[in-house]
Formats: sequence, C-alpha cells, structure tokens
Amino acid sequence: FWAGNQFRKFDIRSLRYKSTGVQTIATEANANNVLLFADLPRNKTAFANEFDENGNYFIRNSDGRDDKTEADYANVTFTLNAIPPTSNGDAYVVGKFNNYALSQENKLIYNPEKKQFYTSLLLKQGLYDYEYAWLNKADQTLQTRAFEGSFYQTDNSYQIFVYYRFPGGRWDNLVGFVNLGR
Repeated sequence: FWAGNQFRKFDIRSLRYKSTGVQTIATEANANNVLLFADLPRNKTAFANEFDENGNYFIRNSDGRDDKTEADYANVTFTLNAIPPTSNGDAYVVGKFNNYALSQENKLIYNPEKKQFYTSLLLKQGLYDYEYAWLNKADQTLQTRAFEGSFYQTDNSYQIFVYYRFPGGRWDNLVGFVNLGR
C-alpha cells in the first residue's frame, strides 16, 4: 500500500488574525470568510517533513474562553493550482473533519482558464488537517497520491486488531489490539 504524504494544515483558532495556511480573513455582518493560501500539487516535489495530526481536526477558539460554545463558523475557501490528473474524474478536499466523505459539498470545482480547483466549506474555528484526493470515474478508485504524492518517510499511524474464532464459533472475538505510530 502507498505511504501517502504528511497532511496539509490550516489554523483558524482566531478570526482576528491570520495564522498557519491563512491568506485572508474577512469578517462581515453575518459571515466570516477565510481564504487559504493556494496549494500546489506535491506529487513531483521532494518530501517535506512537517508535523501533522494525521488528518485530525480540533475545534478550538483562541478568541474566547469556551471552545464548545464560543467557537464561530467560517466559510473556508480551498484552492488547488493543478490540472486534472485524468480526463474523467473529480477532485475532493478530505480529512477527518468530513470523515473522508466524497460529497458535493467537498467536491472541488475546476476552472480551466485559471487551471485551478476550488471550493468553500463551512467549518468551525479550530485546527484542521486536510489533503486533496482524485476520484477516477473510470475505475472508481480514489487516490491522494495524484496530488499529494507518496513518500516512505511519511509518519503514519496504524491500528492492528487481532481476532480469534473458537472452533464451532459463530463470531470473532477481539483478542488483541495495538496502535503503532504516534
């Protein structure tokens, strides 16, 4: 299996100042709009070892005291400066924040004149890991390496479950579990 790459990340714990991955923040009467820096494909670049949260996200609010009740929402715009890897497919932005779901909401729209994909998602203040994936419609395979690349140095987490079925048993019993990586 492919090793993948470290996740991309952005930080919108505050909507008052720009942090990691954020190009602009515009606060209007009834909406917060965040534009992330445009991303480039990483499939033909050297591996860059950056700390990530292995795709996780954390609801956090540095502008208030209680993350659960005071974190606000923002329209976050993702931009990927790339051409489609194949002629028959769709690009998505994925991570644990959307459970890696392939939905119309996180499907990227392609602008052929600018040669870029983009979409906006309504997200709560916090820290987010994400990556771009390509769904090849011909064989229904989803690959992140089309935009992200795959490097053996990537720090991944693996969960190993060990099951045993007693002779004549009708179900499997979990007898062991280990979490490898960080």
